[in-house]
Amino acid sequence: MEAQPGPEQQGGWRELYRLHILILERYLQESATGRLSGEQTVYLAGMLARQTDPLYRKQIEDLIFESPEDMDRTIRRHDPYIGQNAPIVILARTNAEFLTIDIISRQENSHTVRTFELQIPARYFGIASFYAHQAGNRTLSDIFDSIRKQYELIVRILSGYCRYIEQNSHQLSETVPDRLWQRFGEVINERNNRKENRERQGIDPSRKNHISRREFNGMLNYSSPN
Repeated sequence: MEAQPGPEQQGGWRELYRLHILILERYLQESATGRLSGEQTVYLAGMLARQTDPLYRKQIEDLIFESPEDMDRTIRRHDPYIGQNAPIVILARTNAEFLTIDIISRQENSHTVRTFELQIPARYFGIASFYAHQAGNRTLSDIFDSIRKQYELIVRILSGYCRYIEQNSHQLSETVPDRLWQRFGEVINERNNRKENRERQGIDPSRKNHISRREFNGMLNYSSPN
């Protein structure tokens, strides 16, 4: 399959996204499953809203790969060309999100998900991280990389969250309070302040934590562990 980046994200998922932020944050406060950063919470809320919206799912049909080899071929075809980083980010992120929702749905229906099935979307997030960094979007790159590193935990959290939603579906009619937006704004401001401080000190954070080319190349070998 030869996938090309599709339309801009559209549909009725944006209001649901706002509600997911509120309810996911509430679930995390009540649950002992684990914690997410503010940026992870915002991103995953958007992922849930997008990937459960029928119109959005229809729009991305042509972007979904049938196998990891399709991703590998796409990367090898585009990698040599300047300016092709952003399309790979879109493809890798979209497929990672699609598979994540599929895994959660199967777990909800009591289907067993094998370890190697978790490795594929985790690696897709890693690929998205690498190319987002190459495209100059370090913030998004860091979010993708953190999801890759915590992927199994995040799947457990989101599976529990979906059960929580089923039991508390009335909460979907609530509105998002301004104080919640303020909290996430403070998280982003704090991150930006840390970044500015590092830059003043001459510290390049990309050299410390970003995925290396060697590690990225390893992601293309789907028979090896992460």
